[in-house]
Amino acid sequence: MTAAKSVLNDSTDLSADAPLQELGIDSLGAIEFRDSVQSALNVRLSATVLFDHPTVDALTKFLLQEVGEDNDTESKPAALVEPVTPFEAAAGVEVAVVGMACRFPASDPNPREFWRMLLKAKDCISDVPLSRFDINAYNTKASTDGKIYTCAGGTIRNIDSFDCHFFSISPLEAKQMDPRQRVALEVSYEALSDAGVERGATDTDVTGVFVGSMNHETALEGGPCATAFTVTAAHISILSNRISYVNGFSGPSVTLDTACSSSLVALDFALSYMASQAISQALVLGVNLMLRVEAYQQTCKAHMLSIDGRCKTFDASANGYVRSEGCGAILVKALPRHSTDPRAVYAWIRGAANNHVGRSASLTAPNGPAQQAVIRAALHDAQVKSPADVSVLEAHGTGTSLGDPIEIGAIRAVYCNGFADSPPLIVGALKSLMGHSEGAAGIAGLIKLILVLQHRMATPNLHLNMLNPHIDVTRSDKYRGLMFPSKCVPLDGLFGIHESQPLLGAVSSFGFGGSNAHAIVEVAPTFKSTW
Repeated sequence: MTAAKSVLNDSTDLSADAPLQELGIDSLGAIEFRDSVQSALNVRLSATVLFDHPTVDALTKFLLQEVGEDNDTESKPAALVEPVTPFEAAAGVEVAVVGMACRFPASDPNPREFWRMLLKAKDCISDVPLSRFDINAYNTKASTDGKIYTCAGGTIRNIDSFDCHFFSISPLEAKQMDPRQRVALEVSYEALSDAGVERGATDTDVTGVFVGSMNHETALEGGPCATAFTVTAAHISILSNRISYVNGFSGPSVTLDTACSSSLVALDFALSYMASQAISQALVLGVNLMLRVEAYQQTCKAHMLSIDGRCKTFDASANGYVRSEGCGAILVKALPRHSTDPRAVYAWIRGAANNHVGRSASLTAPNGPAQQAVIRAALHDAQVKSPADVSVLEAHGTGTSLGDPIEIGAIRAVYCNGFADSPPLIVGALKSLMGHSEGAAGIAGLIKLILVLQHRMATPNLHLNMLNPHIDVTRSDKYRGLMFPSKCVPLDGLFGIHESQPLLGAVSSFGFGGSNAHAIVEVAPTFKSTW
């Protein structure tokens, strides 16, 4: 309490359960506060401790625990929610990825081109084209009066090339449709076709559709020029409903907006419905397009975007994210492990979870303990024996100076603490290549992870020249190491894994409003990638 008052220069009473950021402690003040507590208690604390434990009460409980652990020399691995069975022993019906399609910057129109981009570690960012909006009319060094300070972004091609007759949609309605609906229809068709599902076939499997998306810029268009198609042309629910309608799917049809975590939360929703046996398969899709300048104006005003137009995830110079477009879809189906289903199984979704940070440092501040909790919940859902069994983790990794250390701190607490004898955990950062596809970011990270596990090859991150000084990656007699690949890394050789063994990976996606998601994926050793 004394340290907080010193930083705030305030002698008034402080509430023990109020976030200190709301009382006026900013990022620099948080470091000063950390330094004061370290000096007073002679303990080592992370630079993000005030974001992980934002109130006096929460910080006090954490410090008591830390002091107690310092007196206990025995290294203990991070506990899961409760003891679980080994993943090798999993049996019965599980969730298989049987179809996959995607369009991402500099790598559309399919997963094969996406994989080639990943291998080359291509920088997919350029100036937003005039086909989206006249960005030059708004671009300036300032972020005031509707101006923006960056025109960088990752875009996909041919968002206006839509065969309306193929989907039995009139040209007039197609012209008015939100381009997200058109792209989502096309990519969903590609994923279903990849899985061998014919459009118009009887929905004997009872198929659900779960779409993650945000930035619904066209939702209020129309006004005096509205037509009979306007209400369905842009309403966010139609993103999922139109896919169900066109394909005759009778299962749940839901569009979710949890900001950046939308599409991975959509996966968790799909798994929950499948676990209840309400549906036997689900199409999970994420889509994001940059159609108007308003989202740039808002994120620039909030100083969320990188001023130099690159997402430098985990780097000391990280200064925000870069906006990006994209669409990805997977078809997941309940199958026995030794199924005779002729469709190829690309991967098994072992488990997933989502949560909210609750009362954090602020509405948009990331929170380490909440991230740890959602990771542990996903591991429990996946019945993973040990977090050390996970070889690769695709991070959320938006490239912010405090968000990155908070995420790595949570990763180390669960995946590294107590596993010093295990090979390092490889941490990927897709956003360093193609930017942040916002509502589609979760599905983008998931598809990348599946491809990495299929090819048994970790691909490079970009723009990591000097590690953020607030990120602690010290490998000790307690912690497993982390690896941030700058070149392609064969997984079998690194981990001493035989090619006959399955590989486990994980993916995170965190919404800026506090909605977190995490998923665990397994790829069998017998898989031969066609991408």
